[in-house]
Amino acid sequence: MMAIASKRDYVRRQLDRQNSDPDQDKKLYINYTSGASAGAYPYSVAGGCAAQICTSQGVNEFLLTYLNQVTGTHAPVVRTGVVVMDFPGGALIDKIVGYNFFNPGTGSTVSSSDSTRKADSFLLNAIDQYGSSDALRVPQSYTGGFFGPGGKFGPTGYQASFTYDNAVTVMALLTNHTGTDFTHAIALGDSLLYAQDHDPVNDGRIRASYLPTPFITTLGRDYPVGTPYIGGWSVYTGNMAWAGMAFCHLYKATGDSRYLNGALRAVNWIQANSADDRGAGGYADTSEAEDGSGLVKRTWKATEHNIDVGAFFAMLHQLTGDQTWRNRSDNAFAFVRTMQAPNKSLWTGTGLDGVTTNEDGPRGRPDLELPGHPGPDLLPLGRLRRRPHGRHRRRLHRRQFQRRRHQWRLVRGHRPPPGRLPGPQGPRRRRVRTRAARAAGEAVGAANAQCRSVAARRLFSISPVAFRLAVQGRSPYLPST
Repeated sequence: MMAIASKRDYVRRQLDRQNSDPDQDKKLYINYTSGASAGAYPYSVAGGCAAQICTSQGVNEFLLTYLNQVTGTHAPVVRTGVVVMDFPGGALIDKIVGYNFFNPGTGSTVSSSDSTRKADSFLLNAIDQYGSSDALRVPQSYTGGFFGPGGKFGPTGYQASFTYDNAVTVMALLTNHTGTDFTHAIALGDSLLYAQDHDPVNDGRIRASYLPTPFITTLGRDYPVGTPYIGGWSVYTGNMAWAGMAFCHLYKATGDSRYLNGALRAVNWIQANSADDRGAGGYADTSEAEDGSGLVKRTWKATEHNIDVGAFFAMLHQLTGDQTWRNRSDNAFAFVRTMQAPNKSLWTGTGLDGVTTNEDGPRGRPDLELPGHPGPDLLPLGRLRRRPHGRHRRRLHRRQFQRRRHQWRLVRGHRPPPGRLPGPQGPRRRRVRTRAARAAGEAVGAANAQCRSVAARRLFSISPVAFRLAVQGRSPYLPST
């Protein structure tokens, strides 16, 4: 056997001999690495190991570094060939052969209790970032990554607390009926109730997002003191359903009629503003009009919204025994069944006519999967698998971009432009956008284009953590007590 140190030299000599061929127009580089330099663990052979454990590079990192540093007499790398590896001993090879994620008991594992504890801690810290005890407060949905402090998002980062995130967080924390998880779920649920009860329109709606700091206005300039500080003025059908489901869980856990009343206000709002009788029925979406004139009903219908609405109505039927909500739940899920593709996945929804299945364009691909269920009406919430872009396809509100000198200043009684709120207390300004405001507006489009790739930037968001915890029990609709 050739010594490790000489193997690499041997490989390099072979490479130089092959690349010296004048008839070869593309250079072929083959490199060598040893498992011994990767900590002798199966996973670290490819990925290396953490600096606090060792300083070795894995194969992937080594090759990336090498290919990025090809200089001097070496020709630019056009094509990469074979990686020759050496493993220090047969014991490591046995580990690699048995390192199969599809076999029970193999691969790296983390205890569920430890994972749950860390997720709980993350959510609790997020809720307590701007308040504590029983104070009304909402967590900031994003921290770090692309939306972190600095640059276009200012010193505090992207300021938004999305209603969907808060609703799922409530349900996640309620899986533990004691201790700080429970008290934090109550505080967050009370904050959603407050936002519903103190909305400027006060018809049961809950907005797309709110600002975590301050959550409640104190100036009383353009709106009464005590109005929640609204970040996204739109009211989405799906978000309303998730907030309603959170109220149902809170009522189930506490017996407090305030939560049941909040759920009934939300469900009545959905029925009055989103019910649709075109085609297979179901429920359409709603959002703020582009000209700021008010709420409009969208002509297309989304599968995920109808799943949300169907589950919410089914919960209310369980809590109240009112057959009306069961019938309306069946209506929503009847629409969902019409969206089922031949491969048993679901199309995202309809076209603008509210009837034709949309199989083209960015909204026309199978988006949700219902594995192992004969019909969506039997679907336990915990078994719904969402693609990463399914629920988090959020529009960035310009309100969050314009919190400094370039905000709009509105006269009392005037409706703000779409997606914006009045600026802080100060001298009145003309309704003219400054250079900074124009730059911020241009950034909105660029940020929207990057929304789907943000996950690759290691963005931390409260909603995936909360969703994982909320569905751990895999119970149909409401948990048993």
